[in-house]
This record gives sequence, C-alpha cells and structure tokens, in this order.
Amino acid sequence: MSKTRVAQGARESGKMAARPERATDMGINVRHRPEEGCFETVVDGARGRVEYRVADGVMTITHTEVDAALEGQGIGSRLVRAALEHAEAEGLKVDPVCSYAGAYMKRHPETMPLHV
Repeated sequence: MSKTRVAQGARESGKMAARPERATDMGINVRHRPEEGCFETVVDGARGRVEYRVADGVMTITHTEVDAALEGQGIGSRLVRAALEHAEAEGLKVDPVCSYAGAYMKRHPETMPLHV
C-alpha cells in the first residue's frame, strides 16, 4: 500500500500535488538545519545535502550533493523535495540555481507554482 505526502485536493488548491512515496523515501530522515541553510541526511554513514539561502521571500537552492554511495537511490530527489515542501509551507518562492534542483522542478510540474 502506498502512502502520499500531501493531502488530497492539493492540486485544486494550487499546492504541490499528492504523490506516492517511493520505497527510498521510507526510513530516510531528512534534517532541516536552518542555521546552516541546508537539508541533510545520513544513510549508512553516507551523506546527502541541499544548500539554500533565503532573502526577500525567495529560497535560492544553491547546491545539491549526495555521496557516491547513495547515488541512484532517490536521495537527492528526497532532499530537494524536503526543501520545496519547506518553501511551500513558509510561503516562499524558489529560485533553483542548482541545476539538479532546477531539473527536479521541471520533472515535477506540480512544483512549478513555487518557481520565481
């Protein structure tokens, strides 16, 4: 049975649409570290991180990095998703200067209302 991350009806309200969680989402603890301007996770000793800054109501995602041991497991996507969910909850727009975050948003059109 799949889980969803956003309540039904989100599409109609202009919020990010509901989507099934992938198996890689389960058990991944993404930690928001606002004092460092990042979202991060550690899985089996390997790290992943999305860096950002906020100014004038815009979250600028500057960098996404995932250790080689975690590549191909959806960790980068999960980190970007966490950043976008935070931006949405805080009423921020998003400027994805990081090419990975920009590509993620293009692949997930439900996130485009956040784009500056």
